[in-house]
Amino acid sequence: MLVQSASQIGPAILSAGLLLVLWVGVNRLWLSGTGEETDALQESTNEASKTVDVDSDEDVNSETSDKYSTEDLQSMSSSEFREVVAEAYRTQGYRAEVKSRYSPVDVMVRAGSEQIGVTAKQHESGDEVSPSVIDDALADATDAGADRAAVVTSSTFTESAKEEGEDRNVELVDVEQLLQWI
Repeated sequence: MLVQSASQIGPAILSAGLLLVLWVGVNRLWLSGTGEETDALQESTNEASKTVDVDSDEDVNSETSDKYSTEDLQSMSSSEFREVVAEAYRTQGYRAEVKSRYSPVDVMVRAGSEQIGVTAKQHESGDEVSPSVIDDALADATDAGADRAAVVTSSTFTESAKEEGEDRNVELVDVEQLLQWI
């Protein structure tokens, strides 16, 4: 009888131990911002970050955040703009770190184990970001050890830059999307 009880207790203890390990692992993933919820958030962010054509400044200004306007973004210093870009990614559930001016990227964004090297480009209204910036951002992200690249601007992108970004899997965030995030 004692042998039979011991043989039944061993698997029960093993099962309880496995459940405890799984519970701790799931909670660590949840607390560290990784796992399926973060993947779902990242997918929805990627879908939402597709750029939209803007016909005039009035269209952009109608979507302004409570904190900033298009003019605010375009007139702030480059270091302030990098901070705003990092803040915008944080509001989307990412971890974001502003890098030094000596870094190849302006902001390093982390989503789970994936790293996104972000180039922050301030342009005046009407001054669109060209495809060459997309190429440079991709090279800079690679140099910084990032898995992907993104370009965030205080303006808009040319059609050819949008095509280049889509072809090269570079996330493009124009001023309208940025204002929605912040």
